[in-house]
Amino acid sequence: MTIAAIINVLEKWAPPSLQEDYDNCGLQVGNSGAEAKAALICVDCNEAVVLEAEREGCNLIICHHPVIFKGLKRLTGSTAVERTIELALRKNIAIVKPVAEEIKRTSPDAVLIMVANPLDAMTWVARSVTGWRRERGFGMAGVLD
Repeated sequence: MTIAAIINVLEKWAPPSLQEDYDNCGLQVGNSGAEAKAALICVDCNEAVVLEAEREGCNLIICHHPVIFKGLKRLTGSTAVERTIELALRKNIAIVKPVAEEIKRTSPDAVLIMVANPLDAMTWVARSVTGWRRERGFGMAGVLD
């Protein structure tokens, strides 16, 4: 499945036309035509998250808060946002805002355990992509210590 196909699933549930004027949804870094190997889902994306995605073999990051919130005028590595984007580009990891098909393919008997905020959005995406009943997943929203 391509990154564009995953974006299409997400955008059917959360159409870009419904975003607030100040928000910045959609593909932020990367090639939408690339095959999604695996995805890492997070609330905020930073350099540590990009490195974790690389360690885990993920070439897609789906995050609740956009990495690029306001327009960038340069990409020099002088801010945390610029360094995160540069690292994602070097590692060839796509970052997209509000992926379970890989889980369904590799572990068809899996039970999804999700920790996310917004939990309902991530649960809906996972159930839509897998077609699994709601009994196949558990979730918790909040902060883990």
